[in-house]
Amino acid sequence: MNKVIFSNGNSIFRGVLSSQSSYRASLQRGNSLLTYEVQLEQKGNSVQIEAKNFLINNNPPDLMAEQLAHKAGQALYPLCLSLNRQGDISYISNYEEIKTRWQKLYTKLLAYYVDAYSVHYINQTHRSYTLHSLLKEKLEKNYFFFLYFGGIYNQTLGVDFYREYTLRYKGVDFLFSQWVDMETNENNCFGLYREGLQEERDERIELRYLLENKHKSIEEASFSFFKSEKIDFLFTIEKLEETASFSTGETPTEERMQFWLDEKPENLNH
Repeated sequence: MNKVIFSNGNSIFRGVLSSQSSYRASLQRGNSLLTYEVQLEQKGNSVQIEAKNFLINNNPPDLMAEQLAHKAGQALYPLCLSLNRQGDISYISNYEEIKTRWQKLYTKLLAYYVDAYSVHYINQTHRSYTLHSLLKEKLEKNYFFFLYFGGIYNQTLGVDFYREYTLRYKGVDFLFSQWVDMETNENNCFGLYREGLQEERDERIELRYLLENKHKSIEEASFSFFKSEKIDFLFTIEKLEETASFSTGETPTEERMQFWLDEKPENLNH
């Protein structure tokens, strides 16, 4: 085992500012399992994201509501984000492009889906797409974006490698504690841990990261949410060994992941 390499203030630095990586994401909630793959291409503080192979319980979207949620996400990708030095989302770089894609899709969806539930869903989605602030807010509530772009870099930990802070999740403030491993494992990786408490609501968040020591890239991570000490959902990401190359052109619609931003299986099963 080796010592973890820290920066000033015992903070974790971002060692690579140009990279490509792919992850398998899984959301387990009750008996529902949602899986997909995410590809990221980072250059400096900019990152382009694609997602594909969206499955519910190992099958493509089948129910009408699942298919609607699948189609409603077509406009989102490719998604380009600008990050701050902590790794949080600063703004959506290609928002106008996304908005234009959505306007075209919005008309098609309303022409095809006429039942009350679908029309309501489409209009709620429309509201989120039509303002940058609302779309960014939706992204920040999404499990993948909340976990991966969680601002783990360049945060001062102090001499005890520990800090406390308040973080808002879906409109609710959680009191978080953060600490890190001092030594690496046999693969030269180390753990970063965050635990958030909301005592009034009896809710708890656990975030776990496994980081590569040299470049501080995320190898795997998990996001667990508890209510009254019973797990509500578990979301995980794991880096894939082979990173698929990015195409300079449009990703074919049938291959691109098309899911809406909350990823809640119960929203897909009406």
